[in-house]
Amino acid sequence: MVGRASALLGARGAALAALAAVLAGYYAAVGRLWEWPLWGDIAWLSVVLIPAVFLLKSLILVFAALLALQSVSLVLQSVLLLARAISARGKFDGDEGVRA
Repeated sequence: MVGRASALLGARGAALAALAAVLAGYYAAVGRLWEWPLWGDIAWLSVVLIPAVFLLKSLILVFAALLALQSVSLVLQSVLLLARAISARGKFDGDEGVRA
């Protein structure tokens, strides 16, 4: 199952990089591409450009959510390891821990 998730993330990462490159190329060359009438420009924007930008945003949000989830997981693992180390220290020092 982990292999499938990493393969899926690899495909999403490739899609994110490709879409970002295409949009960056478009925005760099937009002034020199073509001269369409007003309704042609509106059709291009509404059918191609705006959905592509929203797709890029959704892919970025997926990676941001995964990064946040990984950060939370790392913090939780650190706390658990610290608790385990404190617990093990009491066992090896010979004391039973702090008693009230």
